[in-house]
Amino acid sequence: MTTLLASAAGTVAVVYVLFILAYYVVTAISLQKFAARTGTTQGWTAWVPILNVFLYVRICGRSGWEGILMFVPLVNIVYGIAVAIWLPRTVGRSGWWALGLLIPPVNVFAMPYLAFSGA
Repeated sequence: MTTLLASAAGTVAVVYVLFILAYYVVTAISLQKFAARTGTTQGWTAWVPILNVFLYVRICGRSGWEGILMFVPLVNIVYGIAVAIWLPRTVGRSGWWALGLLIPPVNVFAMPYLAFSGA
């Protein structure tokens, strides 16, 4: 019985890691596409975990230094919502797309749609 539970737990862990890896790849590719569409340099930073936050901010037309606000507790919540509103506007979409970027199951599909759809 315990080997069955251990096997099930291992399977769940592997599926979870694969899901997280797929999410990371989709997000990084989408960020690179946003960078290319907006003319933002250094799109390769989408693949580096801390630097991709600064890329988000630069894609939105803000100074890269404002990315530091994403690491300040409580301020990051407000600034993260603002970045989610600014990001769709950079590609000619409505700020209402921010809802799609802020809801976790939906943002897996909303970010690539915004990045690859023609505006």
